[in-house]
Amino acid sequence: MLACPNCQAHLQRTNTAHGIFFDCDRCGGRTVGIGVLRKLFAPDVLNRLWQAARENPQESQLRCPHCTKRMKAVLVQYSPENKIELDVCQTCTQVWFDPNEFAAILKEAPKPEEKPQEELSPEAKAILAEHQVAQLEKTAARGESGFGDAQPEEGWQYIAGIFGLPVEKGAPTVQNAPLVTWSLAAFCVTASLLAFGAWTAGIPEWSFIPAEWSRHLGTTLVSSFFLHGGIWHLASNMYFLMIFGDNVEDQLGKLKFVLLILAATIAGNVLHWASHPASTIPCVGASGGIAGVLAYYALAFPGAKVSLLMRYVYTWICIPVPVALLIFLSIQIFGAYIEKNSNHSSSIGWWAHLGGLLVGGSWFFGEWIYRKLDTGTEYRTVEKGK
Repeated sequence: MLACPNCQAHLQRTNTAHGIFFDCDRCGGRTVGIGVLRKLFAPDVLNRLWQAARENPQESQLRCPHCTKRMKAVLVQYSPENKIELDVCQTCTQVWFDPNEFAAILKEAPKPEEKPQEELSPEAKAILAEHQVAQLEKTAARGESGFGDAQPEEGWQYIAGIFGLPVEKGAPTVQNAPLVTWSLAAFCVTASLLAFGAWTAGIPEWSFIPAEWSRHLGTTLVSSFFLHGGIWHLASNMYFLMIFGDNVEDQLGKLKFVLLILAATIAGNVLHWASHPASTIPCVGASGGIAGVLAYYALAFPGAKVSLLMRYVYTWICIPVPVALLIFLSIQIFGAYIEKNSNHSSSIGWWAHLGGLLVGGSWFFGEWIYRKLDTGTEYRTVEKGK
């Protein structure tokens, strides 16, 4: 549920003929996407608004209801006599209107020109109808109904789908190069490949062994992140890190991103140790830390989706990321329960995944609570100053 950046009340979704608005019933504010605004205002008004947002370094006191980043405070001239300060989120392409601002601009700002529609000939209408029917048939054949376009957008994503990997869709554009994500992936690949050549020495020596957790002064709690048990183990983990890590790094910043992965990795190994304190089986892999990234990603970007290929029927389905997270969490809980109540250990680190998920979710909600308290303090300060 989106929260009003002014008063923290829940924003109500409003469907209009032009598109979707999110309105605050308490204070009267409203957030609207740039795409919807283009249907309401002349292009030059929005071009000036967006250009000012790109050039203006001044941050607003308000946070975007969608991504919770601070918006830009932008002064825009919407008529020859009038200017107004609006709050713009460049990441989500959303504009926040304080009470009465939207109505004032809508009343006086120039409107987009309406292009006259030419009447189609009967032959053209028939061709158009046939095309629409063909498109509907293609949509039904791809299994897209109700889920949006489930098909991948790039060729390499089909290969990922064939190998059973999810394809990311609808995530925000990354604003900064994910240097930490790339560096972690490079270190993992290098360390794992070197260890593959000396398996009997490299992997066990720096893996995490619950019964010997204090080896190397406890550093195996972290060093095990960079080692993997095989090519597929390495490739799949690096895929998840690269696909989802860039957005989380962009959202958190580089230092917090490192701390999130570090905390998730350690928590995952600690939880694995707590469930197998006497085990002497070496544990390796980045999946505990990556699970923390996945949990944070799903909560921070609830509008993103993943496409999955149902290989036996070759049909793509599209799932909201929060739903995918719940499915993944359920599988980990079930796997951990089965392992705990059986007499054998699994090759999958169920408990490490759960530890990582716990850290990722806790990190997100901790930030969310802090932002609510911080924004509430700012709002009360502004109210007192009025």
